[in-house]
Order: sequence, then structure tokens, then C-alpha cells
Amino acid sequence: MTIKNFSKIKLNFKIKTFKLKDEFKISRVSKKIVKVIDISLKDGVNSATAECVPYQRYDEKLDDILKYLRMNKDKLEKIIIDNRLEAIPFLSLQNTISTSILSLKQKKRKVNFFTSNKIKKKNCYFYNHSYF
Repeated sequence: MTIKNFSKIKLNFKIKTFKLKDEFKISRVSKKIVKVIDISLKDGVNSATAECVPYQRYDEKLDDILKYLRMNKDKLEKIIIDNRLEAIPFLSLQNTISTSILSLKQKKRKVNFFTSNKIKKKNCYFYNHSYF
């Protein structure tokens, strides 16, 4: 995914915690609380947000990703502008940033996410209009 015509990108992040109504079980893991890293990209005009959930199967840890973000924020912005996402050592973070880039591109082209993907909003489990 290229990021043409983006000369300046600002990356911000924060931790979000979600309390689940019911326990979530998948494979050998169950959770009642989910922590994610909220990643925000801004190009000066538009902004896009996506949530990073570490991939347990690849031994990713929330604290490791946060440490990486804190220590490499400026470097990451350059990696994003240069379209070198494969240089990011966490697959979950690569995917989250890729999702944010896609959203920025659609906003720049004034394309609605739901319309372009033929999704009816009423069929979505999660919908926050500020993300699209």
C-alpha cells in the first residue's frame, strides 16, 4: 500500500480499555477486559484511527508495542511516509497503520468507506462515523 501525496504524517497513540459485558473466549484464551492501542494518523487535513491488538500467537505484548511506539515515534512517521511498513517489527502494528493509511486515502479522495465497500451501516456491529 503506497502513501502517495502524503508529505507529512503525524502519529499519535493511547491505550484504550474495554470492559466486556460477557467473557470473550477464543482458542485457549478468555477475556473480560480488552486493552488496545488506539493509533491515530493525521496528514494535516484528515485523520484516521485504528486499534492495535497484539497478536498473542506471534508473542506480541502490549507493553512491547507501547515501548516501541514511544522510542520510535519520529522514525515511524518516516517509515510510514516512505512506505516501508515491513520495517515495523510488530505485525499487528503494521496492520493497524495500514488500515489507518487506507482510511486517510479514502478521506483524501472523499470516498465513503461503507459506500465503496457496499456495506449497510445497520448491519455493522461497530460503527463510529469519525473513523470513516
